Amino acid sequence: MRTVSFYHRATGIFTAQQLTADDAMIAANTPLDHVAIDGQFDHLRERVDATGKVVAWRHPSLDRIEAAEARRRLEQRATMLEQRQTRAIRSLLLDPNDEQARAILRSIETEIGALGLRAN
Repeated sequence: MRTVSFYHRATGIFTAQQLTADDAMIAANTPLDHVAIDGQFDHLRERVDATGKVVAWRHPSLDRIEAAEARRRLEQRATMLEQRQTRAIRSLLLDPNDEQARAILRSIETEIGALGLRAN
């Protein structure tokens, strides 16, 4: 039994699949135009070069994935900040002259604006 990863013969790009099996099962399950290589490799950060050596590599989809994760974190921060506004808004409804509540709202709005998520 051994664990293998599969990479495309022409591009050297790994598939996301790995298999632990005996040699016969590995041969039977190796995709067309792919090669089985011993070990577990990250299909987004490694590939096989022309010499057959595993090298560091960055899959183009990583940029999209990382950008989406960064945006999600910013949106979570904005949501948390918006939730903090509730108390200050309540204070302003009870006393429209409450300068401390206005300062809190301004501070929160400035921080939300600095996140760069909104056009206002």
